[in-house]
Amino acid sequence: MNQDQDFQILIANQTHDGFAQIICDEMAASAAARGTGIAKR
Repeated sequence: MNQDQDFQILIANQTHDGFAQIICDEMAASAAARGTGIAKR
């Protein structure tokens, strides 16, 4: 299956602030599901 996908690589700025907590929460949930620890900063 070959699908063309467009994506952009961006340098994060203030408009991306809203994603920080979502990413941190997802990383913590993933680590908990695997039974591993993760540093929370």
